[in-house]
Amino acid sequence: MIWSKDPQKELQSIFKKMEMGKVNESNLDSLVQLLDKQPSMVPEAIKMLTRLSQNGDIKVCSSVISTFNKAAEKDFRIPADSVNVIVCCMQKGKQGFNEDLMLDALEILLKIYQEYPEHMSIAVPELLACLENISPKIRNKAYLILDSLVATRTEFFLGRSKELIRVLNSLSVDARIYGCRLIMNISVKNPVFVMDTYAAVEDLRQNHPDHRLRSEAGYAAEKLKPKEQPAKPDAATVEIAKPVKDDVSDVDLISYEKPLYECTNLVIPDDADLKTMLETMGLKHLIKKI
Repeated sequence: MIWSKDPQKELQSIFKKMEMGKVNESNLDSLVQLLDKQPSMVPEAIKMLTRLSQNGDIKVCSSVISTFNKAAEKDFRIPADSVNVIVCCMQKGKQGFNEDLMLDALEILLKIYQEYPEHMSIAVPELLACLENISPKIRNKAYLILDSLVATRTEFFLGRSKELIRVLNSLSVDARIYGCRLIMNISVKNPVFVMDTYAAVEDLRQNHPDHRLRSEAGYAAEKLKPKEQPAKPDAATVEIAKPVKDDVSDVDLISYEKPLYECTNLVIPDDADLKTMLETMGLKHLIKKI
């Protein structure tokens, strides 16, 4: 490539072609090489890619994904802000991206996760949507990233119960299995996040014809099963103190509904009674010791 004296103009020229959807391998290589030579231009390039992904059509978004893919192939460091660009392209390309392009997008997200896991929250909805894709490769790659996020960033799934239930109700049995596994793994970290998925999981466990899905749903349901509360004592078994009449003797009070041996320690004689007892028993010599 013959470099222009002005890298800024070169960058603008490449993006103008991309905006028109006229991108080839040579242009993509040129952009990656330019950013490699001029790393200070990366933030501006990211802004341009963001604008292209938001305003462009599927062809433009395809060009954006291809650009990142080229950068990844050359071990070019992908900035954390790139996650917004990739997610935007995935949203526009749901019906138009081919399998290879979607796999490229997921591979870029995986690289971003490995370096900047804290920036991946925005990608969770699109990753869940990928579980419903007809391509097994796309489902597997998306699940790999999601499962990694569950292990390290469980809080990203807060409020995602409706999306998880949507996966459980998808057409693909494999997608439902992945959904059950995610719910089970999330519940290990914090069951409160997904408690409202219990009914859907339990329904799969009991009623779905596929034995694999029933098994996965069974594991998840067991983790989500509400903990049984201790049973409250029945009113009939509770001992209620009965009112004591005024004419009930002390002995009656002590022995009331209690075995005699439980009350013997309550009857303590005073000194006079004890002396009388000792005299009666012929043990006067012990009185002085009291």
